[in-house]
Amino acid sequence: MLEQKINDLTAAVDHLNETILTLISSLGVKPSIAEPVEPDPIPTPAPAPKSPKPVKTPKGEPPTPQVTLTHEEVQDLCLELIRFDRSLKPDIQTCIASFGNAQKLQDIPLADLSALQAKLLKLKDQR
Repeated sequence: MLEQKINDLTAAVDHLNETILTLISSLGVKPSIAEPVEPDPIPTPAPAPKSPKPVKTPKGEPPTPQVTLTHEEVQDLCLELIRFDRSLKPDIQTCIASFGNAQKLQDIPLADLSALQAKLLKLKDQR
């Protein structure tokens, strides 16, 4: 049953191809057969960058971690502190204002966020 339908469809496609070629040739256009197109190569991911070598520090000094903080991370710390002790809110606002008289956390430059984090952690340790 299916084989018969496949054969019928193949015959119909062959008939359509012949009809198209007849129409094209009657118009005086030379039929062209399309060249096979090669698929685009699959891009290979670039190798992962190697982690930077740790900077050697003189003996006796602990290595200083180079952590880049975001405003969102410091904001999460502020919220955690306020949830820990609601009376810390004015102190947190004072810490934020101590960085260039900032009105809000986003006013503090990224370079100063680690210093702010240290002040905030001191507040938590004092309680």
